[in-house]
Amino acid sequence: MASELDAFTVRSAPAVSRVSFIELRSGTDGEPVEPSAGSRKRVEGWPESGVEVELQALAGPAFWNVADLVDVPGLIELSVRAAERILVGFAQESVR
Repeated sequence: MASELDAFTVRSAPAVSRVSFIELRSGTDGEPVEPSAGSRKRVEGWPESGVEVELQALAGPAFWNVADLVDVPGLIELSVRAAERILVGFAQESVR
């Protein structure tokens, strides 16, 4: 999966006008964190390609590395808010 992510560029992506990029970083859930340099670099050229990018970071447990179920409420909340913003944007564009 890492090699696929490394090869992914905005040019190889499906045509979209908005992306909400949420990075989950290790730390205490809810602790303020900044997006990593790698995430900032990944999306840096996207606006020039016509893609509106919302880059956010959230501290929380690395749920993909554990066998037990782990809830990350902050990630759920950010994901829902991002989806709402994108859907509202699409609805506003379709009215125009």
